[in-house]
Amino acid sequence: MLVELYRYLTTPCPRPVRDMGYLKEMIGLEARARRCKNAWQPHLELSRALIIEAAWSCQRRRRVVVLGSGGLFDIPLDDLCELFADVVLIDILHLPAVRAAAARYGNVTLQEHDLAAVIDPLYRQVREATPMALPDADLPLDGADLVISANVVSQLPVIPLAYAGQAGRHSAAGLSVLAKTLIEAHLAALAAFPGVVCLITEVEHLILAGETIVSRSDPLRGAVVPAHLGHNRRFWDWDFAPRPERHKHQDRRYRIEGFIRPSNI
Repeated sequence: MLVELYRYLTTPCPRPVRDMGYLKEMIGLEARARRCKNAWQPHLELSRALIIEAAWSCQRRRRVVVLGSGGLFDIPLDDLCELFADVVLIDILHLPAVRAAAARYGNVTLQEHDLAAVIDPLYRQVREATPMALPDADLPLDGADLVISANVVSQLPVIPLAYAGQAGRHSAAGLSVLAKTLIEAHLAALAAFPGVVCLITEVEHLILAGETIVSRSDPLRGAVVPAHLGHNRRFWDWDFAPRPERHKHQDRRYRIEGFIRPSNI
């Protein structure tokens, strides 16, 4: 905990990103990845394998864009750098370990970008009580032959909803609309992209006591993956937080679906 606190205090970060909780979440996720390394390994290997398959399916390999590159746990960076002339890693923030990994390659570009286009308007609304319009997805995909959305779409509303909920600026119904809107906008942008799409996403969250399902929830908030993104569909489970990571007697497991949509060009 002291190491995580030190990293939180010393990592450069834009004020809204820090205040809303993104930096804390990313540092915490890195720590969880270390603690749950063995439990996560099958999911990470399946994610990387699907991404490599999508990469090899591209007829042109000029540029690949990774949306939600995070800590690179599930991203086969070596393979992407070997196959593509340009590799663009996009996330709200890149921690020092990611910057160090990217620096080993001459064809990697890091972009810090709000994939949901929600941080600035929501931050202003909470801090200044200004009106907030529902945002549109803003995905910088120009020139890409492959776009990878890696375990990010269901996470887009999580921190914004927590921040808005704590501020009391939205009703429960309003928060629900915002969450679904952010997810649907991301999926629609992927569906409109003409090149190859690799989408990996959670589709169900389970809480288990042994093999008994205690609860289940929909991380996509009612949004549906567009039908023409559903090519080459794969299914697997991710043991995200095995006991006692989050609970002494319960496991948190995610149902994952992965898709490769061929190029429309």
